[in-house]
Amino acid sequence: MIFFVYTNNVNLVKRFTKLGGEILKKVTIKDIAKLAGVSPSTVSNVINGVSKCSEDTRNNILALIEELNYKPNITAKSLVTKHSKLIGFVFKQDNNTDSSFLQNLLYGIQNGIKNFPEYDIISTNINDSYNLEQWVTKRNLDGIIFLGMFSSNLISKIQRLNIPILLIDNYFEQIPNINYVYSEDTLGGYLATEHLIKKGCKNIALATGLLNENELFFRRYLGYKSALEDYGINLNEKLIFETKDIDFKSGRILGGIINQNKDVDGIVSFADILAIGIIKSLNNKIPNDVLIIGFDNIPGCEYTTPQLSTIDQGIYEKGYQSINILINKIENNDKNSTEVQIPIKVIERESTIK
Repeated sequence: MIFFVYTNNVNLVKRFTKLGGEILKKVTIKDIAKLAGVSPSTVSNVINGVSKCSEDTRNNILALIEELNYKPNITAKSLVTKHSKLIGFVFKQDNNTDSSFLQNLLYGIQNGIKNFPEYDIISTNINDSYNLEQWVTKRNLDGIIFLGMFSSNLISKIQRLNIPILLIDNYFEQIPNINYVYSEDTLGGYLATEHLIKKGCKNIALATGLLNENELFFRRYLGYKSALEDYGINLNEKLIFETKDIDFKSGRILGGIINQNKDVDGIVSFADILAIGIIKSLNNKIPNDVLIIGFDNIPGCEYTTPQLSTIDQGIYEKGYQSINILINKIENNDKNSTEVQIPIKVIERESTIK
């Protein structure tokens, strides 16, 4: 039997050729066991960190593994350990999901999972008819991350599968033994509005998603409302502009509507992508006549003309923290719930500087 190996060690190659044969194949645990003069179970124990052999035997096996560039079969290993080392990421790519937000969050998750080389992440975009339980069980997921608003009924169904769950930006009723990561959205709405007030704005319009359908936007609205009250400015319902779709086109439409109100001197947008559309619609009015601030701090904010001021809600950090929290729960068999609130801050750029 001839083995296909990656090594420059001539002596090691000679040891292998003594085994004979004509089959070209990948090195296995059994092959390493033959060379080391031990059983395959002993090699497996060393790979999995189980101390059931002498230190000399262990060092010899590890040296062979390194020389042969042996890679454990993760699928086979999962059958033994009952762990797949797979994390699920679930989201709804609907009218309220900004692709730039999603990409930034996934970037954080992908960098975070590098701390755990054995783990991989798979994602799915679901709708109301999607059989999520089947998706989870078919892939034997070790844990799952949800982005956005999912019903407590769905979360409870997945919880019965007895795997750790983490929710990002889900503001439904708290469920026991569930992990949460979210931003200070109400404070974000407040700081955005306060920023414009301190710049001298008195008639501040609001561009937002549907407030009665999205808890996240509603919480930001509460911050907007509180800031107006604290600074003695009456809430004008006519200056609240809602849209079902959170995208550039909707922003341009809102910009055209807002532009008809000549008294508006400031705009708070609860999504950067809407704000970018509004800027395009208002042409040269920003920032000379109207100031505008967005929410999210997506990469595109720095490339608008003028550059967009915004609320940084730590999108990357949400992803990075979430995957680290979840995998640590899995590794330590930690059943306790963890709740993390990501800090926010105002990022001032040209759109709020006259």
